[in-house]
Amino acid sequence: ANKAGTSTATAYWLASRYYDTYSVGARYYYGRLVLASGSVYYYGLYHVYSDGSNSYSNIQYAVRPIVTLKSTSEKLSGSGTSSSPYVLN
Repeated sequence: ANKAGTSTATAYWLASRYYDTYSVGARYYYGRLVLASGSVYYYGLYHVYSDGSNSYSNIQYAVRPIVTLKSTSEKLSGSGTSSSPYVLN
């Protein structure tokens, strides 16, 4: 595991809220895989099957979260660096 912001991974997953159910009781969670070249692919990241078993793909890559801010959010201070992070209202 890597401490946040210290990964040297050249490819990474972007988190996603999207999932689908292709069969009764099974869920497929998706993400976008971003490669070092900048190419972006949409893949199933994690699958939970109706019998409780699961599978995953490309687990060697780090996951970067996606944060959605309200339209009323405003930057109060900071420059976005580790020593001066953004402070929002």
